[in-house]
This record gives sequence, C-alpha cells and structure tokens, in this order.
Amino acid sequence: MKNFFKSIGKAALYFAVYYVVQFVVSYVYGVVWTAQQTAALMAAGEQVDVMALTEQLSAHLMDNLMFITLISNAVTLLVYWIRFAVRKKRFAKEVELKPVEAKSLLPVVIGAMGFNIIVTVVINFFPWPDAWMDAYMTNSASLDGSLISWISAVIMAPVIEEILFRGLVYTRLKKGMPAIVAAIVASLAFGLCHSGIIWIIYATALGLVMTWIFEKYQSLVANILFHLAFNAMGLVFTVIPESAEALVWVLFVASIPVCIFAVKKVLKVTDVQETVIEQIEEACEA
Repeated sequence: MKNFFKSIGKAALYFAVYYVVQFVVSYVYGVVWTAQQTAALMAAGEQVDVMALTEQLSAHLMDNLMFITLISNAVTLLVYWIRFAVRKKRFAKEVELKPVEAKSLLPVVIGAMGFNIIVTVVINFFPWPDAWMDAYMTNSASLDGSLISWISAVIMAPVIEEILFRGLVYTRLKKGMPAIVAAIVASLAFGLCHSGIIWIIYATALGLVMTWIFEKYQSLVANILFHLAFNAMGLVFTVIPESAEALVWVLFVASIPVCIFAVKKVLKVTDVQETVIEQIEEACEA
C-alpha cells in the first residue's frame, strides 16, 4: 500500500508541474500582451475598454496557442531536467531514454503514419454529435501548418509528452499498481490533456498504443519517434484540400496493411532489444 501511494504521489507531482508551467506561461504571456495593448491605447489617448480588451486577449491567445505551448513545453522540460540534476540523477536514465537499434524503429514510423491516417478518416466520417465535431474542428484550427506548428506539435510536443506520460507518470505508477492499470491511468491523463471529447477519446486510445510500444522497446526513443511521425502526418493532412476526398480514401485503404505489417514487426522486437542490451553491456565490460 505504501508503494501504491508513493507511486501516485510521484506521478501526480510530475503531472502538476506540467500543468502549473502551462498556466504560468499562459498567464505571463497574457499579462505582458495586455500591458502592451493598454500602454498603446493610453499613448494614443484612447479609452481602455476592458471588455473589448478581454475578448481581444482571448482571440490572441488562441491564435498564438502553438507558440505558447512551445514555450511552456520547453520550460517544463527544463524544470524536469533541473530536478534530476539537483538530485544528481541522470535525466535520460530516469525517463527511460535507452538506445534502440535503428532498423527496428522503421515499423514504428510507418505504423504511426498509417495509424494517423486511419484515425483521421474515422474521426471525420464517424457520425459524432455536431457539438463534439465543432469543438474538434475549432481546436484543430490551431494546427495551421506554419513553422511554429511544426516545431511545437511535431518536435516539442512528442518529446515532452512522452517524457511526462510514459517516461515519468506511467513508469512511476507501474511501481505501485498492475501495469495494465498504470497504462490506463496514464493514458487517460494523456487524453484529458487534450481539449474536446473527440480529442480526449482518440488521445486516450493513442496513449494505450504508445504504452504498448514503450513496453515492447523498453525505451522512450521509440515512443517519441512514433509520436513525432503521428503528429507530422496529422499536419500533412491540414494541407490536403477537401476536394481530394478520393486521395484520402486511397491513403486509408493503404494504411490498413501498413499498420498490420508494423504491428507484426513490433511484436517481434523484444528479442532484438535484448540483443542490443547484451551488446551494450558487453561493450561496457570490455
């Protein structure tokens, strides 16, 4: 029972740090922007309309969501690194960033891309309630294919989210409860970090898939690569015109055998990883 509460406490701490940093960065950004706008209005001799300024701030935060998220994730990563450095612990070891044989990662990349295509088609053609779909489309609008979106969603988000939810939360929870329970809790937490019911549903399912990948490879490297490829494919979809529905369906059909192939290859990865670990241990001993 002691390990149970200890594991939950550690996982909750890392989760809380993530949310606190997100809030603080967003708050500071909002305060700075509001101060600049207020100063500009006063310098021009115009009256400050608090209600109008609040609405403008809300719109501005939404328009710059990817930039704010990028800064927040970078700060969170720095906080985690400092915590382990202060405790004289290796950051890579604590978050399970172990070496992986490069060729064994190919199924992870193509599987992630195929999985994203399947998820995207299912989401867009499944008869969701209108309110759910409207919320999903609104939240997806922040992914506009800009450089900031690519850096934030394709590079930084996979790194920090995998370090948090699989490298820190899941591994800590697993020390105090059955692995399947820890996987569900960590995946649900990952899902709840996304806005809108549709995003929560598919992000939770995605979290379970990535936990499975983590267990197979025993390294966060595979997870980050999967997450990166998945998000990259999602941004690619933002540049496909709505008129190209036939292309989308061709990609969907092609993705099914690709995902089946990827799953079969990942299922065989345990022996490969054991060989890599043995080789590393032998090299260290030598």
